[in-house]
Amino acid sequence: MKTSALRRGTLALSLIAAALLIGIIPVGAQSADPALIALVAGAFETTLARSSMHIQSQTATESAAGQGGGFQSTGSAAYDLAQTADGWNLSGSRTTSSATPNGAFETTTAIILLDGVVYRRVEGDAGFGPPTGGTADSGAAAPTTPEGWAEVGAQEDVQSGGRGGMIDAGDALGVLLLPISAESVTSIAELPGDTLEGQAMRIFQVTIDPQAVIESGMSGLMGGGFAGGGPGAGGFPPGAEGTPMPPAGDAGQAPPADAPEGALAGALSDAEISLTFAVYIGVEDGLVHRVYSVVDAAGGGGVFTTRTTSVTDFSAFDVPVTITAPVIGS
Repeated sequence: MKTSALRRGTLALSLIAAALLIGIIPVGAQSADPALIALVAGAFETTLARSSMHIQSQTATESAAGQGGGFQSTGSAAYDLAQTADGWNLSGSRTTSSATPNGAFETTTAIILLDGVVYRRVEGDAGFGPPTGGTADSGAAAPTTPEGWAEVGAQEDVQSGGRGGMIDAGDALGVLLLPISAESVTSIAELPGDTLEGQAMRIFQVTIDPQAVIESGMSGLMGGGFAGGGPGAGGFPPGAEGTPMPPAGDAGQAPPADAPEGALAGALSDAEISLTFAVYIGVEDGLVHRVYSVVDAAGGGGVFTTRTTSVTDFSAFDVPVTITAPVIGS
């Protein structure tokens, strides 16, 4: 049942990816028009300046590796965010389903980020012990996930110890944190307009230089199993939202802490990753209302390939949001 639902979700997002890619204008016909870049960058900045918003997203990843390896993963998430003088407070949850050669995983992670303190409640496969359909380690006791809400700790402490699931507003804001500038955008074009919720939209197709994303510190936004931790990561930090860690040596594994500076950039060269998205900007309010993104990646000389497709909707701008701490253990 879980695998069937995963396949349906992957198919739906794959169709969106196909529609976006079919609409891509040939590279030679595109240009990095400074006026269009400024318009999109301004919409991102204006959206991030809102006092609050609601975000819903769907993500599907399909990866293939040599000798029958690879995985499928889908995710859905919904968050309410409220901005304070010290940053974003957040409340919401994400459900992730993965199918790998080792079995199927499904996890729902509820998160509250309040004044820099992270609270989390995990249900399902938490990345500790055997996945559904897998086998347990003989004689090894699997760690358990705390039941109910738990205070994970201060945000900076959680980040220094590893993601351990979603731990900051960057995971919800996602593509809005991409660097949009004349240096990072390799092509941009305006597509035919559309309407969302009765409001006219201008639609822009943007291709970003992946090296610029890496250098901005937001490589996790490119997902696809290459990036490890970081806001919005589609990679495989240990125990993150029930997603399994790839075998040692896979391109999806984050470099060790003592890796030389630039090791990640070397693993994510612009020859291996492409990042294209379509952004819907309201004609009346100038805000970002929807983003479709497609990330294609290849590693190991093409042995490992992956496509991550995401659809994110932004709404309820400046609608008052109240976020409170949960009852621990509930």
